[in-house]
Amino acid sequence: MLTAEQMVRRAQGITATDVVALCGLSRYRSPLDVYLEKKGQRPSTTSVPARIGNRLEPVICELYAEERPDVALREVGTLAHPDIAWALATPDREVLAGDDAWLLEAKSRSYRTAVEFGEPGTDQVPPDVLAQVHWQLFVTGKARCDVAVLVDAHDFRVYQVAADAEATGMLFAVAEDFWLGHVLRDVPPRVDGSASAHEFLAERFRTHTDELTLATPEQEEWIAWLRETRARLKELELAESKLVAQLKEAIGERAGLVSAAGHKITWKATRDSEVVDWKAFALACNRPSLQPQFTSLKPGVRRFLPTWADGGK
Repeated sequence: MLTAEQMVRRAQGITATDVVALCGLSRYRSPLDVYLEKKGQRPSTTSVPARIGNRLEPVICELYAEERPDVALREVGTLAHPDIAWALATPDREVLAGDDAWLLEAKSRSYRTAVEFGEPGTDQVPPDVLAQVHWQLFVTGKARCDVAVLVDAHDFRVYQVAADAEATGMLFAVAEDFWLGHVLRDVPPRVDGSASAHEFLAERFRTHTDELTLATPEQEEWIAWLRETRARLKELELAESKLVAQLKEAIGERAGLVSAAGHKITWKATRDSEVVDWKAFALACNRPSLQPQFTSLKPGVRRFLPTWADGGK
């Protein structure tokens, strides 16, 4: 688990997990999330799987050490590149074997996500893990990192990744552009389609004028792509709705269907629930005056609404 001091230190540069997000390989963070965290505009958060992984880290490291009684493991904390102060990494462990030393990265995975890993003993790890490991090797100058993986608490595997100058160069270019071009210059990265991007825009542009501006050529392309994308989505939604109806008819009074490939489609009722209509309750009690006391004004939100010139949808 990271200490408070490590959290402060990690906010002063680009870490291995930041690099994963900057490369678009994270399921939980976008480049905009990283930017807002570095600028102190959003607290750094850790996903539930990551928190579970943090708690399992000592167990995984112990399993690794038990299979290698001739090595010693030590925690090294948050480290910085000797020549690039903003390039940071917090390896899970350093492995000491006589005069040799390498890094150890501990991962916990479910059986479903473990298919992203190849044969144990190889360097066949998922792209996000590979990016994280290569950044750690770059920061520490080590030539190798072992990746220990515990799958569903019963399958233990070890992979070995060697430093790669080409991979390091690509990661460094992305990280340097982000740190120097965005964080230090106070320029947010271009928004993407993540939920955090929409939250950021809603917070940044709470109010508006009545002005309509002429779209630039690039923005004209965005508008055309939006219309085309929405038309495709509508076609897909209609196709999905038809398939769902056909499957419901096929299921009928049964609970569902199972395909030969193992896919399962169910159509089951949820449990009944009780809902109280408090407005009707107040009127039934002949106390309509109670309603205003428990009524609050919900602020309006900016609604994104395209209107097509030819009246199309």
